[in-house]
Amino acid sequence: MNFSNSDLGGEMDAYFTWESLRDTLKIYLLVEVIFILYSYFVIIPRVHNETVKHRDITDSRFKNKRHKLLLRILQRFKSFDQLDDTTEEKKCGGYIHKFEVLVESYFLEKPLEIATKIGTIEELNRSAPSKSFCDLYRKENIDEFLCWAFFCKHVHEMSKHEMCDLDQCYNVLKQEVGFKVKHGRSNLSSVRLNFDRRMILPRPLSVYALSQFSEFIASQCLKFCRFKRYTSRNGLCYWFRGERNAASKEKNLPLLFFHGISPVGYALYLRFFLSFVQNLGGPAFLFESPHIAMKMTLEVLSEGEMVEDVLEAINTQVSADCQFRIVAHSFGTFAAAWLNRSVPQRIKELILLDPVSISISTSNVNQKFNFSYGLQKEDFCLKRLSIFITSTTEISIQNYFRHYFLWYNAELFLEEISPSTDLIIHLSKKDCILDYHVVEEEINRFKRLRLKSKNQRITTLLEENHIHGEIVFDSTSWTKIFDAVSGIEPMNERVTVTSNDFDVSKEELAVIRSSLVEKFARDSEFLSDAYLLSVASKPYSKDPTTRRPLEYTISKLFDVMKWRQENGAAEIPNYIELAYKAKNLSKHTTDPLLKKAQRLAKVLNTGSMYWHGLTKQGQPILWIRTDRKPWYPDVDAEIMALIALTDAGIRGMPNAITSFVAIADSTAPPPPNPEYMIKMMKALVKGYPDRLGLLVSSPISGIVQFVTNLLLPMMPGQLSSKLHLMGRENAKEKLCDVLNEEDIPKFMGGNADHDIYYPIQSKCSNKENEILTFDWYGMINRLASAKDTFLFADQDIDCSG
Repeated sequence: MNFSNSDLGGEMDAYFTWESLRDTLKIYLLVEVIFILYSYFVIIPRVHNETVKHRDITDSRFKNKRHKLLLRILQRFKSFDQLDDTTEEKKCGGYIHKFEVLVESYFLEKPLEIATKIGTIEELNRSAPSKSFCDLYRKENIDEFLCWAFFCKHVHEMSKHEMCDLDQCYNVLKQEVGFKVKHGRSNLSSVRLNFDRRMILPRPLSVYALSQFSEFIASQCLKFCRFKRYTSRNGLCYWFRGERNAASKEKNLPLLFFHGISPVGYALYLRFFLSFVQNLGGPAFLFESPHIAMKMTLEVLSEGEMVEDVLEAINTQVSADCQFRIVAHSFGTFAAAWLNRSVPQRIKELILLDPVSISISTSNVNQKFNFSYGLQKEDFCLKRLSIFITSTTEISIQNYFRHYFLWYNAELFLEEISPSTDLIIHLSKKDCILDYHVVEEEINRFKRLRLKSKNQRITTLLEENHIHGEIVFDSTSWTKIFDAVSGIEPMNERVTVTSNDFDVSKEELAVIRSSLVEKFARDSEFLSDAYLLSVASKPYSKDPTTRRPLEYTISKLFDVMKWRQENGAAEIPNYIELAYKAKNLSKHTTDPLLKKAQRLAKVLNTGSMYWHGLTKQGQPILWIRTDRKPWYPDVDAEIMALIALTDAGIRGMPNAITSFVAIADSTAPPPPNPEYMIKMMKALVKGYPDRLGLLVSSPISGIVQFVTNLLLPMMPGQLSSKLHLMGRENAKEKLCDVLNEEDIPKFMGGNADHDIYYPIQSKCSNKENEILTFDWYGMINRLASAKDTFLFADQDIDCSG
């Protein structure tokens, strides 16, 4: 039996490929095993066994008078009955019943099941707890509970002064709710969330790697949006972008965003955050919280250090006396509470989403998040189980809740919010972590207290079918929040106009042209008069009822020309000419120009992008074949090719046409490359503003949908509205609106055969040129022919008219 060298080589390549893959897998599994063992035998025991730090209360009013905290909670219970004395409201429970439910929720055993029972009006309006309650919850049981709840200590760790404060707590219980505690101990076990041993499950190293990779992608997107990362004095990291229009500093509040617990950190909130930045305007801060983001960090800033760093960031980046707007979700509302306690007068707007910080002492948030403590059977649900698996049992998150979380430092008492602060609160009715009934009741109580306040707007948004965290992904709900903010402070950006363009005089056009020639003489002719008129005639983004100011238009065009200079756009046609002529160029050339030409040609040779034909309106069509794109692209060369093609298409536009159409076949796209996606978006936004008339992508895959959804908030409104992502059938209907049916190619469901002109590289007819096999000049000639045909047809129509 004979074997050819190629067959043997192929078998050897396959052998080495499988062997290397097998060795790589073995190494990976070994690393994973070592990491999990290290987590299980070193890190987890450290979290369990390390002594809980005695962190002091941040509110100085209660530092040596913890019983006043208890008094505050009980008086809040009483105020529910005092503010609403209707029979129907009282059926929800009097203040004695609420007190019993509160105590019961912090014990594992619940023999009375008080929370699930609704008694008669007479029973609910008792002046003291029931006899069965007093028999069960005795002095030693309550001692353990109160020492943890208000001092974060074991009973034997209490000082003499603290024991006196504990006695005052019993006096408060006796005076406010008539609870005369009996001596002794029952067989009930109190839940002490900082002391009890919790379940911690080690994660594979790959999970943490995925989290890091997600944040890397998010960081690149933020950089694309002109955010920069900073670190404050105590170590708090944050992203900041200043006011994009200096003239609007006075009317746009700085935005402070605090995210919640997330397996991928702030990356999960990126689209959500950028939508707020785009709609609300002004300087924007995104603060990182690595201790709740699966970062394997056991170091945590205290509440005071966090507030110091946040204020340092605002004072440094904006000003030391400015007011600001806070947007916080879930765990992030704790940071909002800390800031409100420190600088309430500086908070102009407070937007709280799924606010676990409101009534945390009475809403069982901590117990529900930790899943196994103090819960009724009916509290179980699949959503809570998924939270338990993905977040609750993670090492760094459990470390925070065990050693650093204190409810009395985290609760947001609404009455402490300044009367000049506008408040927007979003609640999810099917929230399995936050008891929305308790929070809604507290909000309604607060609204009644502030009825006479004319300078404060309090808005509650309730989503009937939302679960905890769903607001982050539901863009339709964001509109309600933006509308609520708009009601607080009218925004010119929300004004719409019916006309798309305004008139531009010849004199103004001459001013624009002369400004360009003066500063960019060499490349200024690239921008046609039709394009200059198109840019100048657009509505102004800050006030769509007016045209762009002439200075703004010139500045925008200067930015385009600077971008072209920075990216060497004017030189790229020379590289194509060089690649076309250098037929015998060595692949190992050291000439930098030849190397660039070689890299550019390699991208063009794939035939993944090319111009072919015009739309019914005369716009050139850029066809994108994603199945021909490489999995590991040369990003800089890809951007060079995009510039070369876009410039060629612009030069091939008929007179008075200033935009093009892009149609992408997304049947088999390669994995998304963050660097390429970001640079491509920069090219469209900075290098070719107002050039893309329409982009149709079909059929859309889950990957493309995800990446596009991530990028949409970063795009200007005029650009994002031009993107159409759709299925194959809908796409064909859309294409029939844009071009003639006979021009729809086979790969988009039509009959036109593009592969005759733009085949895959192995079938190119231009093979004698070893460097540039793509038919570049044939493409240019076909585009010019299509332009002539369009202009000739247009003249015929004019003559017949």
